[in-house]
Amino acid sequence: MIAVVVSMVNRCAYCLVSHGAALRDELGDPVLAERIALDYRRAGLDDRRRAILDYAAKVTSSPTSCDESDVLRLRELGLSQEEVWDVVELAAMYNFTNRLTMAAGLVPNAEDHYRARSQPL
Repeated sequence: MIAVVVSMVNRCAYCLVSHGAALRDELGDPVLAERIALDYRRAGLDDRRRAILDYAAKVTSSPTSCDESDVLRLRELGLSQEEVWDVVELAAMYNFTNRLTMAAGLVPNAEDHYRARSQPL
């Protein structure tokens, strides 16, 4: 989810499609995965996941505005200090890979557009 949200904030098409496909695989729910990719704030996530993704988005869009209140919010929702650091580290890593793929001009793989989109009725 962090990879998808960071890629969405950065508008990195290659990573958004690639990580979106991986999220559909991981969740086994293509509808929820698409909702997260389009607008995680309205995807129906629980408070804990929403806060994690809010923090990852903030790390991406305005890292210098991150402060202790962000960490305290995550801690109040049950994350350990190490898990908070994991969110920061993952967001930073995906920001790095987004920039690599955008600078290289990569376009999404066709197979990722199709992967894990169907769900039995």
